[in-house]
Amino acid sequence: MGEAFRYENGFHRADWNFVDQWIEPNVSPLDVENAWNEAALLWVKKIREDLGGEYIILQSRQTVLLCEQAWEHARWLLEYSDRAGITIREYLADTAWSGAPGKHVVLIFTDQDDYYQYLSYHSADGEQATSGGVCIHSGYSHIAIPWHDETEAANAIIHELTHDCLSYLPLPQWLNEGIAMTIQKAIAPPPRAMGQSEQDALFAASIDWRAPIMRDELAEKHFAFWNENTIQSFWAATSF
Repeated sequence: MGEAFRYENGFHRADWNFVDQWIEPNVSPLDVENAWNEAALLWVKKIREDLGGEYIILQSRQTVLLCEQAWEHARWLLEYSDRAGITIREYLADTAWSGAPGKHVVLIFTDQDDYYQYLSYHSADGEQATSGGVCIHSGYSHIAIPWHDETEAANAIIHELTHDCLSYLPLPQWLNEGIAMTIQKAIAPPPRAMGQSEQDALFAASIDWRAPIMRDELAEKHFAFWNENTIQSFWAATSF
């Protein structure tokens, strides 16, 4: 299946149409999922070679994870991704996409330049706005995240896995993003608030305290800002 991969813009890229056309006539229907998993793993191994450094690959029954974190942190991220996927599907129920051909793929980039160079291939103009993670739907749906710390990675995983579960639906951007943010706030560990001490953050986590999804002050700001004119940019998703 070596013909399915080519080196472009700093990374090996997979021709997933080629993979699909190869699997269909050559693989038994009972083994299709395993074939897709093997193709995804081969692709992630090539990305690891492209990145060099101390990147490692871990996989479970649901997830293939590429990262450069220490073993215990990488294991936690893999297990967290698995739990997150299960919880998100419980929240979305029948709405969650069940047609993915293989495992979730999560790529966590240590270097910001590597992250944005990787994303540039999937952008029409080759440039990307600053982001804390992206769910890439072209080809084999997968998630790319820049590394900051475990809390931010956990929030990004929840957020982008939600997008992945909704990727088959032609949702307007405001609704797609709203669902992802709502589920993220409901189940992801809350990021430390500006000015919040580490001790306060640890205490909040120990009692599982979470800020409400919509505070009264935020609701008042929304009512003050949105009107019949400004709401049009919201519906069109140009305000994102």
